Amino acid sequence: MASVFEDTFVCQEVDMVYKDPRNPALGKVREKKFDRVSRLVAESLHHKASLTLDVHSQLFPVRAGDRFLLSLMPSIRLDGAPCDGTFDQSGAPTIVGRYDYVMCGKVFQQQSEDARTAAVFISFRRPVDVFERQSQYY
Repeated sequence: MASVFEDTFVCQEVDMVYKDPRNPALGKVREKKFDRVSRLVAESLHHKASLTLDVHSQLFPVRAGDRFLLSLMPSIRLDGAPCDGTFDQSGAPTIVGRYDYVMCGKVFQQQSEDARTAAVFISFRRPVDVFERQSQYY
């Protein structure tokens, strides 16, 4: 199955929040809101994309400076059939075995600020993960 988007990302920060969201100039501090969830901020190497992503930190520990491959696909099933939201126990082949960490979700909003910048909001049944990309085509 082909990816809709694929790139290598470099993690810039983990669990960092602004001291005062109304005044970003005050800087950031490390703050972990959930025991087993970390919020990553990462930049892609090839597509000028930025990513804010919540991951299970015990299953997929990531530190600032780490690199990881992100693939966005329309389905985890090899035949491309959409997922119905239930755990598939049929044994049908999926892409899950090809990756260290897999999350299934739904795109619930897309925004285009201009012809070169787009944001995609994806829900994985937990805090929202945001993927922003600047088009390489000007």
